[in-house]
Amino acid sequence: MTEKLFYKEPYTKELKAKIVRIDDKKVFLNKTIFYPQAGGEPSDTGFIENYRVIDTQKEGDEIAHILEVQSDLKVGQEVKCKLDWERRHKLMRMHTAAHLLFNVCQMFLDPGIKAVGSNIGEDKSRIDLGYEPTITPEIRQKLEDRCNELIKKKLLMKCWWDEEKPDFRWTQIDDLPKLPCGGLHVKTLEEIGKLKIIKRESKGKGKQRLEFVVE
Repeated sequence: MTEKLFYKEPYTKELKAKIVRIDDKKVFLNKTIFYPQAGGEPSDTGFIENYRVIDTQKEGDEIAHILEVQSDLKVGQEVKCKLDWERRHKLMRMHTAAHLLFNVCQMFLDPGIKAVGSNIGEDKSRIDLGYEPTITPEIRQKLEDRCNELIKKKLLMKCWWDEEKPDFRWTQIDDLPKLPCGGLHVKTLEEIGKLKIIKRESKGKGKQRLEFVVE
């Protein structure tokens, strides 16, 4: 089992860990700060020693760090791990911004609105909403303005594990409705910067997509 330090220490950029298994270009460590791809959030990239990690994937209770090339690393070796921190932090900002935008949609559109999909990216992200009335440019501007008002308030993002459901994690921005999520987030909304909705798209009857960026 790989110890998942990215949950306990999401701001840790470097780590020394021990290799427990190697399978071709996949390296398995006793502990890691690399987040594996899950729930619409991309995996972390970075380095193990001088070898570039191009992908990180969950395999059962272990996490596979996929190298760009074959390595001469050995099982039992202690290695230095280093994240592509700027990329990680951008994804954390984006992910928290997605939660904020959804919470604001609950406020302005419908408290019972459903998120039916999402994708978090470095350059832009999106949320898909189960909502029938067209989200007009005027409404989009109101959503964007409210998000940025809340960002300026520097509200806290809270994350915790459910006491009754193993491996079930909750997130909550201040006192807004809590949301289940296994991804990584910034500590306060201030870190997001500024949120801008760049596009609204219909994805079929009763389904709309909002694309956004953070600046």
